[in-house]
Amino acid sequence: MQQITTRLPKCTLDKRDLFKGFTLEKYVKSSFQDQDSRARAILERVHLDARGPFSKFSVVKHRHYVTFADDFSRKCWIYFMKKKDEVYSKFVEFKALAKNETGHKIKSLRSDNGGEYVFDSFKELCVKEGIRSELTAPHNPRQNGVAQRKNRSIVGVEREMVRDQGLPL
Repeated sequence: MQQITTRLPKCTLDKRDLFKGFTLEKYVKSSFQDQDSRARAILERVHLDARGPFSKFSVVKHRHYVTFADDFSRKCWIYFMKKKDEVYSKFVEFKALAKNETGHKIKSLRSDNGGEYVFDSFKELCVKEGIRSELTAPHNPRQNGVAQRKNRSIVGVEREMVRDQGLPL
């Protein structure tokens, strides 16, 4: 009967050469934010993102929604819209609600470079209210990762609810 060897042969290479390729393979892209840049108070930074149009209307004819996510608490507010140009009015509505609920003002607003956030009345409101507007680089959703993850979660829950009820997608 032949004995099976379970050990690897002894390596004669220098350990630094052996692990050089392994460590290079482990490099990953770092995120845009480190832990120090996370908000330290409620409404210090609010992430905003609008989604749509969706191929199907809701029961009340909504085809878009906008999310507002607090960076500190990760609480999320969702507003449904018939048209994407309603983002400004939904932001005004959210701003009043958030101030009323928390007693705090929004200090900074992070959003992508979508046209709904860069038109004049939106900019004027931010200047008037002392809200710092942080626009992310175009075509770079990682910079607004909080809003993107919230949207991905919402879509996942929506799909699961549809599947649970046996409805077609």
